[in-house]
Amino acid sequence: MISAFTRTKLRVQDVDLTAFALARAARVAAPQGTVAAIHVGDHTTQVVIMRDGIPEFVRLLPADLSTAAVRRRSAVLAITDDGTPMSTVRDIANTVDPARMHGGEDLSGSAGIVPRGALRGDVGSRPVSDLLARLHSTLSFYANRPGATAIQQILLTGAGAAVDGVHPGLQEKSQAPVRVISLTDVAAVRDAHPSGELAMNLVSTVGLALGKDS
Repeated sequence: MISAFTRTKLRVQDVDLTAFALARAARVAAPQGTVAAIHVGDHTTQVVIMRDGIPEFVRLLPADLSTAAVRRRSAVLAITDDGTPMSTVRDIANTVDPARMHGGEDLSGSAGIVPRGALRGDVGSRPVSDLLARLHSTLSFYANRPGATAIQQILLTGAGAAVDGVHPGLQEKSQAPVRVISLTDVAAVRDAHPSGELAMNLVSTVGLALGKDS
């Protein structure tokens, strides 16, 4: 990425990492104690464990989850392959459940869509179960490090936090309380503000905007 910027005559002065942006944002919500901040995205989960707001441990976990954005993209790809005009695709993707589009046909098999309700079954629950096992392993690894202090709370955010089974499953496997945070927990928002998955995805974005000196 830096090489690409250089070829366009732009000089990169600083490089920031999403994991550290997550830590800065989480520090607003929990400035004291040992805290694990977890951002569950569409394809990557970031774990940052902080002590009094200072990152001590970072781990990135590849994990594909069926968030609303993933289902919409999959539905659009399935419909455009069928020759539907893009203007129609945009209207449908914004108003209709992607799992029941195209004349009521279930697209989950051909398009890779896993409807939210299907997460209770074997196909949908497997990615969630795998992610929860890896998160539990990560938190246990940190807890067993020499000099590590007990994690006092877990802050959960990102669109994947809204996927069925993620929040309760993490709470079940963790001794520390799990708290879901979104945009309004880390920044003051005037007037109307985003909600749902978007509000949780924006937590790390706020951390990037805060900058490394915050």
